[in-house]
Amino acid sequence: MSSLSGRSREQDILRAFLRGDAQACARVDQWCRQIVYSRLAGIPREEQDDLIQESLAGIWKHATRNGFVVRSSFRALVHKIAMARCVDWIRRRREICDLPETLRSSGLDPLDRTELRDEGGRLRLALYRLDERRRRLIQLRFYEEKSYAEIVRELGGTESSWRVRVHQCLQDLRRDLRD
Repeated sequence: MSSLSGRSREQDILRAFLRGDAQACARVDQWCRQIVYSRLAGIPREEQDDLIQESLAGIWKHATRNGFVVRSSFRALVHKIAMARCVDWIRRRREICDLPETLRSSGLDPLDRTELRDEGGRLRLALYRLDERRRRLIQLRFYEEKSYAEIVRELGGTESSWRVRVHQCLQDLRRDLRD
């Protein structure tokens, strides 16, 4: 019941704020000041007043849009907008360094660089480069852990020929992983 009356009280403050009521405007201003002063002490005093004004303007703009509805509470909206203005202020003042024109790319896109760093990714890439028949052979022997006799039963041929083919596939994979 008290949260309902609190929400109703905030709705009254919102309506009065939009009408330009001095007390309601002072209350919303106070909420903004509490956020700016308490959360971000690193903001210089002369900047804080500007942030509060930007916050109030943002609240006004937001609350006067067609179809505006307070979803949680008006005070939460004030908090969100004031915090956003503080974050914007910090972002505007962060140090940005210029990159030299001569800076060169490594030639690889980020996905390729990640794949190269990741041992498993490198192996997946090397397996992908094998033809389908050789990939299937590696899958049967190492992923499904089938014996050469089971491979012969499934694919035909002789055990010795499959041993040679597996050996050749492994050599190709090692060579690809070294490069």
